[in-house]
This record gives sequence, structure tokens and C-alpha cells, in this order.
Amino acid sequence: MIQYDSPELTFKVLANLLLECPKKTSGKIEHLLGEIVNLSRVKELRILKQLHENDVIFFHKYHRSDGKSYPITDDFSRIERNVVPRDFLNFERPSVSVTTPTIAILELETEKLEKEIERLELVKNKIGNRVLEKDEQGNFFFNGKMLTTRNKPLDHNVKHYKILDILLDKSDQHNQVSVDVMIRELKRRNEWVHETDEKIIKNINNAINNGLFDKVTVGSKKFENLLPNKKDPVIQGYKNNGRIEGWKLNNPEK
Repeated sequence: MIQYDSPELTFKVLANLLLECPKKTSGKIEHLLGEIVNLSRVKELRILKQLHENDVIFFHKYHRSDGKSYPITDDFSRIERNVVPRDFLNFERPSVSVTTPTIAILELETEKLEKEIERLELVKNKIGNRVLEKDEQGNFFFNGKMLTTRNKPLDHNVKHYKILDILLDKSDQHNQVSVDVMIRELKRRNEWVHETDEKIIKNINNAINNGLFDKVTVGSKKFENLLPNKKDPVIQGYKNNGRIEGWKLNNPEK
């Protein structure tokens, strides 16, 4: 199953589609993009594509402002790469590019929509209310959006995933993981088994700075070492007499 970039936004799109689908029936509809608050047409189009890939809906094609039509498999990569003008990302702007997707032709089934809404409700309840959460498949979410690399969930075998997993699962009452605990847990996961502690500490900091906060994205944006308040870091090292003693995960409620 394709993982959704944002289960919360996907839930909104599904609820909106359910209103458009005749009760207990199936059929083809013309869905107007850009009617959901705080959701651009391009982002909604991407969610619809993911719903199509998960066999929740059938996406026939979409129409553009210039009257041209495209199937879901054609031209969509250009939109994902933002090759089309960015002025259509905010659909409330008066100037809209002719390349803007405006109407999606969808085949809907009420039963499939309701089942996926129910499934996402369960996922939402399991994820919790912290800024950083992990679902039952081990995928991380930051402020409700999945952490990804190249539009795919983080590989559970990469070093920065393991470090983040340890910070979330092994932190103490102060949300801290000591150097000793971090090294022990990493070695249990077959990382840097024969390296010195000093070398491992350098490797950990490198994986955090040049892996987690360099190669990972949240939605369409780079994952930064900043909480949503744009003031506090997500991860910070703590020291004693100039010597690093561990790392702290700042993970407040949303």
C-alpha cells in the first residue's frame, strides 16, 4: 500500500468525496479541485493519485483551465516537480495559469470511501497527539505529515532512522538518551559495532545533521531541526563540562 504524505489531509479529501458520491452507489463524477480550505489544487491532485494507487478511487483524467485533458499517468510528474508555474499553488489568487488542474474525473464507490475513512481514523487514533509520532508500520510523522525520502517512507535500515527511533522509544523522563544508551542500542541494530565511542558520537551527529535534517522531507519541504514554533530544535545534544553526554528529543503536544 502507498503511504499517504498526510493522513489528515487525505481524510479531508475522502470526507469531501463521500459527500459527492451518491449514497450506497458508485459512479463517475466531475470533482472540482481547490474547494478544500488550506489545500492547494496540486496537493489535492497528489492525494487523489495516491488514493487511485491504493485502489480507493479510480482516477480517469483531469481537465486544465485551457480545456486540455490528461490521464493520471500523463503529465503528472511535471506537476510533482513544480515545472508548471507556481502561481497556481494558492488557488485563491486571481491569476491562474492555464496549466492548473481544475476538474478531476473520478470513479467512486461509497463502500471503499467509507472503509478508507474508517482505516485512517484508526491510524489517527494510534498516532497520538505529539509533534513527532510513529505509526504501527514504523513510519514517522512530524506535525501530522509523514517523513519521507524521495516520496517514500523512511527506510527503516538507514542510520538516521535508527537514531530517531531510539530517541523516540528509549528516551528517559527528561526526553533524553545518554551516549551510553544510544551507542548500546545502535550496536544492537548492527551499526558501528567495531568503532570507538568517540568515532560513533561523531557518526551520530553526522547522521543527524547530514542525514535526517538534509535528506528527509516533510510533505514537500525539507525536514528542518525546528519545531513548528520555529524556535526550539527537534533534536539537541546536551553536554557536561564541554563533553557531550547525550541527545534530547523535544517532542511537545501539537
